[in-house]
Amino acid sequence: MIQLIDATNADRHVSLLRAFSALRYDVFIKRLGWRIPCAEPGFETDQFDGPGAIYLVVTDAEGRVAGGARLLDTSRHSLLADVFPFLVEGVPPRDGRIFEVTRFVCQPQGASAEDSRTMSMELLWGLQQFAIGRGLSHLVSVSYVGLQPILRRAGYCFRALGPVRVMDSARVVALQHDVDEATLLRSRARVGGPCVMLH
Repeated sequence: MIQLIDATNADRHVSLLRAFSALRYDVFIKRLGWRIPCAEPGFETDQFDGPGAIYLVVTDAEGRVAGGARLLDTSRHSLLADVFPFLVEGVPPRDGRIFEVTRFVCQPQGASAEDSRTMSMELLWGLQQFAIGRGLSHLVSVSYVGLQPILRRAGYCFRALGPVRVMDSARVVALQHDVDEATLLRSRARVGGPCVMLH
C-alpha cells in the first residue's frame, strides 16, 4: 500500500515520515555511503524536507515502511536546479507541471528479491498515478545509471537531460520521464497485484 503525504495530512503521518527518514539513513548514508550532514543520528533529512515536499510512502503487509519517494515542485525548489544544475544541458526545469522525484528507495525487511522488485514496480506506478492526478507533464530525477533497466521494466519512457557524470564513484544522470496514461497502464501491469494509494 502507498500512502500519499503532503501538507494537508502530514500531521497525521508523523510516524510514517520518521520511519521513512530512518530508511533513507539506512540506505543512503549507511549502505551507499552518501557524505551528507544529518541533523539527527539515524535519520536522513535535508533542506528540501519542508512543507512543500510530497511523499509516497510504501508499507508492507505488517504496516512497516518498506520504501518511498519524495516529490518536489520544480517551480519552487529542486535538487536539479539548486544542487546539481551541472547535470542538465541548458537550464534545469522550473515548471509547476514538472515535479522532481528524489530519495527513491525500496528496501522491504526480509523480503525476497521478487517481492522487492514488485514493491519497486508498485512505487513507480504510484509516481505515475500521482503525476497524472496532479496534471503533470513530466517527472524528472537524478538517477544512478544502474536504475535505468528497472525503469524500463516498469514501462517508463525517459530521456537524459545531460551527460552521465561520476559522483562519489557512482555514475549518475538527470532524466526526464514521460507522464501519460500509456505509461500508467504499463507500470500497473508490471505490479501483478493490487495497487492502492491512500491520501
